[in-house]
Amino acid sequence: CAVKYLDKATKLSTDKKKAFASEIQEALAILKKAPASFRKNDPTVKIYPEAEIPEIPSRNPLYPAMSDAVTFKYEEGRGRYAIANRDITVGEIVTVEKAIVSHMLPEYMGKNCTHCFKVMKAPYPCFTCTKVMFCSYKCRKIACETYHRYECKLIDLFLGSGMSIICFLAYRSITQKSLKWFKENKDKLENHNERSGETK
Repeated sequence: CAVKYLDKATKLSTDKKKAFASEIQEALAILKKAPASFRKNDPTVKIYPEAEIPEIPSRNPLYPAMSDAVTFKYEEGRGRYAIANRDITVGEIVTVEKAIVSHMLPEYMGKNCTHCFKVMKAPYPCFTCTKVMFCSYKCRKIACETYHRYECKLIDLFLGSGMSIICFLAYRSITQKSLKWFKENKDKLENHNERSGETK
């Protein structure tokens, strides 16, 4: 059905139409291989097991996401930096934290979930663009209600420009938060204390 309507897209070049048709066929092939239960638009279906998050035995009192083996210092001209205050053994977990901002490399878009980066078993498409896919109803809902609604119509421009992944990350660091959040945190952002978090 989607391939049929490409013929009506008069503003697209022949090469663009072929590229879109190829992407659609690839997505349909993945969907056909998925189990029937995954093809239903059911938000309660769990496609992936819950992730096992490693534990930090002894946490840093100022940074609970980090081990107490890490100490933070500050120097003029150098800024804030971290050092080890004891020997850290091979394989020891030093930090477990959700990334402040993340974005997959462009070559994985359409193959991995745009939100959680997992390899997809039964992808959920974006309602508007063809460049991104999601592994679940939940991931699509979170993305489309936050950052993706701003990125959606600009993805082709970003990819075509050849900009680096740093630019994608910079843009998402803004789009993932609401205007209300920036207004509420305006003072913190404008009057940031460089020495905050320094271990006394």
